[in-house]
Amino acid sequence: MKNIKSFVFVILTSLLIVLPLNSYATDCSGLLGNPNDENSVAWLIQTLLNYTRILGPLAVIILSSIDFANVIIRSDDDAMAKAKKKLIRRLIITALLFFVPTIANVLLNIFGITGNPTCGIN
Repeated sequence: MKNIKSFVFVILTSLLIVLPLNSYATDCSGLLGNPNDENSVAWLIQTLLNYTRILGPLAVIILSSIDFANVIIRSDDDAMAKAKKKLIRRLIITALLFFVPTIANVLLNIFGITGNPTCGIN
């Protein structure tokens, strides 16, 4: 629950920073740059999101496998319940990270920013 609150806080803080900047830019070339240009911030953000989409699910699988292997070795019922909770928490966080651009688009559209608020980052 603490991680979800932190995630929401980061998104809302990012919106407060981006909203004033986006009102001055008519296109994304002055704000983040083109996501296809390797020298722009948008390209870096897009690359990081792509890596997160690959490494996030892999980390969930590996870490959860380690947790469940430890539980099987110890044969502890209490540890099994904790491992299940960790797995669910990891899946939720991974899903949220996977859908960050979509969530950002929805939130920015709710606040009335028109056009392409994420500057082509998907």
